[in-house]
Amino acid sequence: MADSLASSNPIGWRLVIFTAFFIPLQIIAVALRFYARWLVVGQEFALDDALILVSFVFQLSLTAVGVATVPFVEESDPSKLRDWGKYLLAIITLYAVNVNLPKLAILVLYKRLFPIRSTHIIIYLIAGILVGGSIANVATALAACQPFEANYNPTVPGAKCINKDAFFIWASVPNMITDLVMLILPLPIVWGLHNTKWVKIGLTLTFLVGSFGLATSIIRFTTFVRTSSFDDTTYDNVDLVIWTVTEPGIYLISACLMTYRPLLERLGRSRPMNSLKTSMNRSRGLKRTGYSDGQRSERETRSGSIPLKTIDKSNMGFTQLADEESGSKSVNGSPDLDPSSINGAIKVTTNIENTWSRQ
Repeated sequence: MADSLASSNPIGWRLVIFTAFFIPLQIIAVALRFYARWLVVGQEFALDDALILVSFVFQLSLTAVGVATVPFVEESDPSKLRDWGKYLLAIITLYAVNVNLPKLAILVLYKRLFPIRSTHIIIYLIAGILVGGSIANVATALAACQPFEANYNPTVPGAKCINKDAFFIWASVPNMITDLVMLILPLPIVWGLHNTKWVKIGLTLTFLVGSFGLATSIIRFTTFVRTSSFDDTTYDNVDLVIWTVTEPGIYLISACLMTYRPLLERLGRSRPMNSLKTSMNRSRGLKRTGYSDGQRSERETRSGSIPLKTIDKSNMGFTQLADEESGSKSVNGSPDLDPSSINGAIKVTTNIENTWSRQ
């Protein structure tokens, strides 16, 4: 199919080849997200998971409609152009909804990570702007022309339309502004944590991943500024459709990348998000043991903390404490060995407050 489209449309092949690459990339990103979530024992299906799935469905629909416009690239038949106009209207509507869904998923993650009232207020404000922006853009796209048929058939007598070029260009500005705020939002919290510089750098890079879409949004904005959607509509819109499909897709991938911590742990890499939670609780005056909500993989503990092993959700997260010299001590049963009975041992009592939060 790609060969036939490429031979008949000198520019249409770009969209086809791009789609063949981009769709599998998004499928892999979403699949890895839910695999990473599965690695966490007791991890429930959350709101951000639902938003990611809805966004994924919208993204597949947006891409399919975009590919459907390829046969119209060099059409001049008015009846064919009307069909192309219907596809374009569908693309605009799907984009307006889907571009903000992954960003809402990221905001849900931020709310869960940062138990700070002022941060929650900012999160709610950004979420309100995103939802309101999507509603306003969909309404504007559908009401851009009167009568409604003029949205896809400019030959309708007496048709009146807004400046669609200006609408397509400036509707992206709120996206870029909210992206910038979301990029900056976690940084003061991260750099105010009681942790090492390298952990803070790792956390900063983790949150920067969630703002990859900002670069795509800027590129799409400049593409729309340089290219009119209505000079050579079908031909010029190929690149515009590519960037319109790319922007929400990159947001979707970015929202998935931020949840890969358990997967990276399985691969033996660092755990910046775990350090974030530990540091946040430490900053709030809690003493932690190095335990966080049950992982399927064995957790490495910080120096000076008590190692925890044999994770079991039915017993509030763990059943044994590992002692490298004396063996394991049962928490739920009688201890195999009293540490005070060891010759030369110094018995130390430590009060530890454990907290568990269901994510």
